[in-house]
Amino acid sequence: MYNMAVPMVNNPKENTNAREIDFAELNRFSERQKYHNLLRDYQRKNKAEIYKEWGNGSMNLMLQMPTGTGKTHLFASIIKDLQDYFYQKSRLNSTESWEERNKWVLPKILVLVHRIELIEQIHDTLAEKYKHSSGIVSGGVIMGETKNVIVASVQTFSRRAKLEKWVKDVDFDFIIIDEAHHSTAESYQRVRKTWPKARLLGVTATPYRLNHQPFTDVYDKLILSEPVYKFIEKGYLCQYDYFSIKPSSQIQYQIDHLATDFSGDYDERAMSELLNQDRIRASILGTYEKFAKGKKGIVYTINRLHNQMLASLFSSHGYNVAYIDSQTPKEERNNTVQAFRDGKLDIIFNVNIFSEGFDCPDVEFIQLARPTKSLSMYLQQVGRGFRIFEGKEKVLFLDNVGLYNRFGLPSARRAWQHYFEGREDWQDEKGRDNGILGEPHDTGFDLSEGDEEVDLIYASSEQPYDEEPQPIDMENNESTMIDDRIIIKFSDCQYDLSKTSRKELAELLIRIEKERKTNVIDVESLEAQLKSDTDDRKKKIEEFIANSGFSREEFLAVLSSNQSLT
Repeated sequence: MYNMAVPMVNNPKENTNAREIDFAELNRFSERQKYHNLLRDYQRKNKAEIYKEWGNGSMNLMLQMPTGTGKTHLFASIIKDLQDYFYQKSRLNSTESWEERNKWVLPKILVLVHRIELIEQIHDTLAEKYKHSSGIVSGGVIMGETKNVIVASVQTFSRRAKLEKWVKDVDFDFIIIDEAHHSTAESYQRVRKTWPKARLLGVTATPYRLNHQPFTDVYDKLILSEPVYKFIEKGYLCQYDYFSIKPSSQIQYQIDHLATDFSGDYDERAMSELLNQDRIRASILGTYEKFAKGKKGIVYTINRLHNQMLASLFSSHGYNVAYIDSQTPKEERNNTVQAFRDGKLDIIFNVNIFSEGFDCPDVEFIQLARPTKSLSMYLQQVGRGFRIFEGKEKVLFLDNVGLYNRFGLPSARRAWQHYFEGREDWQDEKGRDNGILGEPHDTGFDLSEGDEEVDLIYASSEQPYDEEPQPIDMENNESTMIDDRIIIKFSDCQYDLSKTSRKELAELLIRIEKERKTNVIDVESLEAQLKSDTDDRKKKIEEFIANSGFSREEFLAVLSSNQSLT
């Protein structure tokens, strides 16, 4: 968990009470403004809830909204509300005493971001949509530092020298953090502790930490939006087709067993050794040519070398592509992004550059060539494709590294409140135990080559919308994974084997074998082996079952008439 003993600047602002504001009156003021009606219904609802919670005394709020649903517009509207509300109050009280008028001085608002692209996006949104100017603090760029609203890079603003300068002259009333799943980092908390009486709003699509630690050390409350599939259903996000490798493929098995680094995600070197091979790169190209040829899209890669080699492969086959990474010079990076936006490039390859804050709504496909154990990274990457654009019927997700097999569909419901609280084991309202987030279940089936093809998993336009979208049953018999659940479908029946261990599968096979009354499996020998719970015995059981000659069709056939067995 985060260590709250963060070093601060000298003479920080005293931890006095926050500025008095009647948030109920502010909300009524907001509802009368023309720009308020520019927001969508869910944005207006979320804004009203933010004002309500601030009014009830919650100082630190986190708002969860899916990528592409307008988080920037929402907090820009809040900034506009606060500035206009106080400006009106100051005019109405212009004849009062100086002390009375001083109560209505325009509030100082700090917006913290961690990417240059986000600074420009927020600055432009405030100026173009809400006619409100803001200052910028980022690297060597400092402009408009006397403005009431400052949009700043957290890397720059959190430096001790910067904080010492700002704390002398400015008392921020509000701090807004974009992509707030990063906000437990020391740099953010150094800023937060410098202005402890400021009200805090963090916005993110993914209130989730890879180490499963909570956000409750920083935030009092989480405000939730609807799940992604509801936004698709209402037409706010576009339809999608999802293609993925199968959970039974050898490459999925190898990915699941990659070494991890200090962060808990897959080790970069291990990923590169496994996936940066001619055969794997060729399969990525083949997937694109089979399902998305001629479409405009983004490919996420492992590292700089993998990025360049994939881009070169696509280029050698006649596709107009470019690649960028963190070492790409700023001017070249900006020119490449602009060329992509202008339609001069078909595909742009990147190393986690476009995971957050990148807005290009005419993207037609997203290709995943980099595995991750981070739910946030997965949803941020696929989220780049969900935006609505004229003439764009749907987005295609090409998952060559099986992130679907770990995390489920991009549109699935997520237990954000539980992740916000740092709770790993939980049950949903239907009593289903979802286990530990992001850990793939071991099916117990033999993992062998011959099942490496990328296939259609789910088409949102062809499925009825219910509480949890189900994947397409492409064949009559299909094993797949839905939201961390292993599902076996057979003859219109569905069986959940999520919590079925290898031992339980072996016992199930014994029962089936006894029903069949044949000698394909030596039941007595298998029962004897099941008495031991050691890893060595479990491995022998798995090998014994895999080599027993018992066919999958026979297993499914018996299973279909014995639902109670699972």
